[in-house]
Amino acid sequence: MNKNILLITHSHCGGMERMTLLYAKILQQAGFDCRLLILQNPSQSFEIKSFIPPTLPYDLICCRYRYLYYALIRYILHTKPDCVFDSTPFLVPALVFSKMLMPRLKVIFRDCNMPTTHPKKQSYPVKFILRYADAIIAQTEEMKQEMAAFYHVDAGRITVINNPLDKELIQHKIQEKYQYPSPECTHYAAVARLAPQKDYITMIKAFAIVLKQDKASRLEIIGNSHGYNEDYMAQLYKSIEELGIGKYITFHGFQENPFKYMDAADVFVLSSKYEGMPNVMLEAMYLGKPVVVTRSIPYISQVVHDGVNGYTVPVGDWERLADAMIKARTLRVKEKFVNMNLSERQITDLFGEVLKS
Repeated sequence: MNKNILLITHSHCGGMERMTLLYAKILQQAGFDCRLLILQNPSQSFEIKSFIPPTLPYDLICCRYRYLYYALIRYILHTKPDCVFDSTPFLVPALVFSKMLMPRLKVIFRDCNMPTTHPKKQSYPVKFILRYADAIIAQTEEMKQEMAAFYHVDAGRITVINNPLDKELIQHKIQEKYQYPSPECTHYAAVARLAPQKDYITMIKAFAIVLKQDKASRLEIIGNSHGYNEDYMAQLYKSIEELGIGKYITFHGFQENPFKYMDAADVFVLSSKYEGMPNVMLEAMYLGKPVVVTRSIPYISQVVHDGVNGYTVPVGDWERLADAMIKARTLRVKEKFVNMNLSERQITDLFGEVLKS
């Protein structure tokens, strides 16, 4: 009998949500019976819907997060999946409780960020119950070591799987061509939700320095601010106003096709304070764009080589970020990042082993 896998994600469209969707696509293509469960707060939009392939079934739970545990457990008990996959720590207690009620249920947990960056109210319970998971996935070797120490689990139980790239989706999306206004300008693209983690204020300060050297520069920001800290957004807009650079910055909001904006840009910029693994950076590198990124995790320096395919800078250092942005626009990337690891095979092998046990 074919085993069925339930993959849980959220209705917005960040890196974690799209990576869960890619896991589902990879597993489905390998012959697994997969279904998405999408969790939506009533105040959120259903951003990820346009990314779901028509062949991939999904269900939607729309409720306030205070009722989510009950709704999730009830759904699992009703549908009786063989395996549940999740990337957010705050759901792990509900999954483990479901496993206690259904002993045959397999639980696979993949952390979306370095554990020390999670709010304590989300991560603290995980320390005590992650031992009941059947498999644990880290995105990098550094994340594996931190997970082992932070969650108090044996490092031997953690499998490192670097994030794969959805090359098929990217190639399809860039068939829709786009050109920024003022094609004579250098266009810097930033693609990420407008949240404190992404540290757009440092990017704005860096871009103000760039403009002092070259007024023919534009900053294109693609990402949604809905549902995030209003005080942070007010601070961001205030910084732009005080620096007097508003006319050089365009907020494009959430886009169902961010890849056409990335493909049309000259340089990709990411100023994050922390990351799990920045998928959007890898996607920009796959498109052959020079990238300027903060060294928010050690993995970044393993794939971004200064003066070759981009530049890395310390977190929060807008002066060095500006210098790197200026230098990056002259780079001509010779080799695109094509993700030569064995991520897809590792994913199917891990799920296959868990389901056989």
